[in-house]
Amino acid sequence: MKIKSLKKKGKKEVYQNHIRTKILKWMVFLCIFQAITIGITTYLINSKTLIEMEKENIEELTGIVNKDIDSKIDAINDIAFDLAINQSLKDNLNQTNPLEISRAKEYIENLFSNKVITTSEISDICIIDKAGNIYTSNLLLKLPKGFEFSDFEDFSEVEKRNGGVVWLDNNNILRDFAENRYSRTPFCDYDISGASLIKSYAQKQDLGILFILIKKGFFKDLKYSSSKLNNIQLYLISPNKSKIINISETEGSLDQEILEKINTETKSSIFILEGTNKKWISYKINEATGWTFVAVSSITNIRKSFSFMLKIMIIVIMISIVISVYISWKSTQNITRGINEMVNKMEEVEGGNFDVKVDTKRNDEIGYLANGFNDMVERINQLIRTTYEQEILTKDAQFKTLQAQISPHFLYNTLDMLNWRLIESNQIELSNSIQALGQLLQYSLSSNSKETLRNEIKNVDCFVTLCKESKEIDYIKQIDERINLDMVLPKLTLQPIVENSFIHGFERRKKGNKLTLSISLKIQYIIIKIEDNGIGMEDEKTEFLLKNTLPDKENKSNHLGFNNIMKRLKIMFGENTSVKITSKFGLGTEVKIYIPKDKIIIKSEIKEK
Repeated sequence: MKIKSLKKKGKKEVYQNHIRTKILKWMVFLCIFQAITIGITTYLINSKTLIEMEKENIEELTGIVNKDIDSKIDAINDIAFDLAINQSLKDNLNQTNPLEISRAKEYIENLFSNKVITTSEISDICIIDKAGNIYTSNLLLKLPKGFEFSDFEDFSEVEKRNGGVVWLDNNNILRDFAENRYSRTPFCDYDISGASLIKSYAQKQDLGILFILIKKGFFKDLKYSSSKLNNIQLYLISPNKSKIINISETEGSLDQEILEKINTETKSSIFILEGTNKKWISYKINEATGWTFVAVSSITNIRKSFSFMLKIMIIVIMISIVISVYISWKSTQNITRGINEMVNKMEEVEGGNFDVKVDTKRNDEIGYLANGFNDMVERINQLIRTTYEQEILTKDAQFKTLQAQISPHFLYNTLDMLNWRLIESNQIELSNSIQALGQLLQYSLSSNSKETLRNEIKNVDCFVTLCKESKEIDYIKQIDERINLDMVLPKLTLQPIVENSFIHGFERRKKGNKLTLSISLKIQYIIIKIEDNGIGMEDEKTEFLLKNTLPDKENKSNHLGFNNIMKRLKIMFGENTSVKITSKFGLGTEVKIYIPKDKIIIKSEIKEK
């Protein structure tokens, strides 16, 4: 497989450096360079014209949309005017008798309701008369005692209009005192509100203030008469710039930089905003509302709109590339003919035929490659013959090695299968024991001779979990947070010590067993302590354990070689490492491992080394 992959790689490199490929690359490069040059030249010549065309276009669209808004608002202004001059409505205002007030409310609010129902653009109509009476169709208005018309912040502006509608950006009456009639929440179902003064021209006195509210989303729902507005953002700005309404179909806010450059007192203007994304901004005062209508168009979108020219250029470039590729292919066909023969021979070698040979009389680079190919095939043949016998001899050894690995791995896989069967039958406790046994087995079978302190602790946890099935154990862990648990220990340092506590310390006792694993940091040492409240040992037996010199009548294998643990620790951490056993017969056993702090090795440091 390795030989075959090498041959494939060689074939790929030949094609990448083919003479024909080189010529094609240069021709494609020249075509692309030519196309870029033509494109840049065309752009420089026509960009100014395109921008000027878009300037005229956006000015025209601004006028069209502004007229659309004018016509819609004028219709609402007409409704307000009709109400303001309605003599029957005027006669019902400023009543003081409760009965007359009730009749007036019925007449006026019915009138308002008819207007709201027949005019979908209107959210509500409201009148506050001089006597403080309130007439509405939907909202609930509660004014404070002693309310005067002068308390209305924009009253002076409304008074100047002499019956005309003033469109407000912030109506303090509605903002502070209006509620929804049914939900009793602040009334917000409107975009802008208009105010008009109702007057008795005969008596030359003010009768009341008329408020007319335009529904929320009214401007977004307008269907403008031009279809060229897809990429243009539209806004309405109040005279003092305190309120901005997005009236285009797409969401987005007006840039602060643009807002600062707009003069709401100027009847109309247009300017370009420089930057990474150039924009045309055209604005015009809307006569019906007195607000400023703004249109924003990105010059990026302007260039996209002139797609026809780009399509022609792309077609011309593609045709030139095709012609160039065809000419270069025909001109190099004769030069590269010898390479094709060599490629065919390579394919035969890939199929397993190593007796092929390229016959060539050429003295150029292609002839040199052919001779090199012949030498390579001959050497491969020799390599196959010399390695074939070695492969046969090693296969038997590999098979025996694999056979030796089958038993422990089969046992681990069987435990894993049993675990899932127990989970499916909801036998969780038994499943936990099987998991712990499987993890112990997997940890023992791993080829690592060194493990982190973290993994050693996890191995002890698994062992204790497994032993809890036969003995009641109070297992306590106390680990200093300053200790890096990625420090490295010889594999199976802690578990044999814990196992001795179970085998000898808790040998005959089912309940009342306590095991403590604590790890602390002192000035010069990290101390790992394993303590149990088992039956304990005599001093003589403790010494035998450390020296591994137990009498023959004792089962040495059950004590799991404290001497072996100490030797491995000293090999890793030096002679200052020690293991101490303190035990009192009938009280328990304490094992302490002292590891010099300056000899600690962290797992990440091993990887770096």
